[in-house]
Amino acid sequence: MMARVVWFGMGHHPVCVMLVCRVSTMIKAQGLISTREFGSAVTVLKSLDTKPLLRDNTDLLTTLGEAHFYNGDSTLACTTLQRVTIVYFAFYALPLQKF
Repeated sequence: MMARVVWFGMGHHPVCVMLVCRVSTMIKAQGLISTREFGSAVTVLKSLDTKPLLRDNTDLLTTLGEAHFYNGDSTLACTTLQRVTIVYFAFYALPLQKF
């Protein structure tokens, strides 16, 4: 049992490794936005949106919409930000409503 705790504690669990890789990719995307490389940031953020653990993540989608807007594509920015509202209401607001 101790070996299992140490194994998980060292961060070698596949889910932990995947999350660390995705967090570093998100940081890379934020860096690209801050250096005004919006096209590259859109590409990186779209690659994150296809991953199962980050699919429909409102923070990721908001950043993606922002990158689309700054890249000059207001139509995709609006579509992405509308998706944020749909995801937010579907997962957060509607379950809290009392019928």
